[in-house]
Formats: sequence, C-alpha cells, structure tokens
Amino acid sequence: MNSAPFNLNLILIFKPLTKIIMKTLIMLALTGLLFLSCSNDNSSSSDLSETPLAKAKFDNTNFGIYKGVLVGSTGVVMVNIKNNNILSATLIIDGTTYNFTTVEDVIENNDIVGLTFTSGNMSFNFNVSTNGVNPYTNAIVIPGHPNVYISLIKEKSTSIVKCYQGTYLDNGANGSTGVFNLLISGNNIYGLAASNSGNSTVPLSGTVSNKIITGIIYGGGSFSGRINKNNISGTFKNADSSETGTWSGQRTL
Repeated sequence: MNSAPFNLNLILIFKPLTKIIMKTLIMLALTGLLFLSCSNDNSSSSDLSETPLAKAKFDNTNFGIYKGVLVGSTGVVMVNIKNNNILSATLIIDGTTYNFTTVEDVIENNDIVGLTFTSGNMSFNFNVSTNGVNPYTNAIVIPGHPNVYISLIKEKSTSIVKCYQGTYLDNGANGSTGVFNLLISGNNIYGLAASNSGNSTVPLSGTVSNKIITGIIYGGGSFSGRINKNNISGTFKNADSSETGTWSGQRTL
C-alpha cells in the first residue's frame, strides 16, 4: 500500500499556530485570575449601603436611626429608636456582633433619658433630646472592655452616616499606636481616637470637601487626609507640631 506523501509545510505551519494558541489561552487564564482577584478585593465593600435607613418623618424628632463608632477596642454602633416601630441596638466590637434590646419604651417628641439596652451581661444607656440633637451613651458595661467610649450622631433621610474604623501611628520617639475611628455625614466629621495603652481618648471633629478631610483633635492638634472610595487616610500633628503621625481607616457601616 502506498502511503500519502509527508507534508513538511503543514508541520511548519501548525507549529507556530500551536504556540500562538497556547499563549492566548495562558493570557486568558491570567486575565480571569486577575478579574477574580479584583472582584474578591471589592467584596467587603459591596455590602455597604449608600442609602440612609432613616425615615424622613423622623428627621426632626427623637425617633429614627443613630450611628456611631466606639473605642476601648474598636467598633461601630447603630441604635434604632422606632424607625420601624421597634427599639433595638447593634454593637460590632472587634468584628463580633452583639444585638441589644430594651424592656422600656419611649415617646415621640420627648427627651429620652437613660433608655437601657442590654445584651447578656452587657448594657448601656441611650440619651437624646426631643428633636434628635446631641445623642450620647453612658453607663456602658462591656466586660473585658473597661474604657469604652461611644460617639453617636443621628442619621437623616437626606444624609447617610458612614462609619470608618482605623488606626494611627505616632512618628515620635515613643511610636505610640491607637484607634482612629470617624463618622462622616454630609460635610461633617465626628469621631474618637484612643491610644492602645488605654490612658488617652480624645474626641475628633472636622469637615470634608471634595473628598479632602480637615479636622481638629480636642485638647490640641489637627488632622487632615482624603477619602478614596471606602478608604480614608491622612496625617495628624499635635498643637505645637512637635509630634506628627499617620492614620488610616476603612468604612465598615
């Protein structure tokens, strides 16, 4: 039997084509991995709402949604004063969620004084004026966290409150570190900074314009920075500029 002649030209054509196909498949695979990696990086921020929970009818009353940050560890807080006809609170401390309830009741358009929320052996009191101004907590009992402080503000239906948890690093000789947590509502900034040594907690306040942050540290000092999507970062200095440092954080509520 006569076999077909061996065609060397076909071999010469298919060899480079095979290399091109293999390179293309490798590039597609790498592109797919990169896409998956980027998707995973953004997964934590996809759950963060850009819409206020607060209802318009409660914007100028004591009812509604209050959000906050805490130090003495680190965490975020949300208090629901009959925004949907229930009284509840949620604290997320060091990544663990605790749900609080109360057996007491409140009346719309009246001051709230000492409304006690409990969760197991944890508790705190919530207070706010009749129109929702100056909310604060006291009598905070969180076992294992003896120096807890909470900063709260009321969310409006027109302006979501965003909560950021972060840290700071002092560039001074002692190189101290601590928690640097901020609340941003519209152009206003509130927050708390606390040293990891537990001997210092200070309030923070400031403004944001075109994603640029400027603020003051109560007791002396200032901080500045910028917002980049769900991340914030910047620098700080004390009153006489002898000590400076950096801070950064990420939105978690």
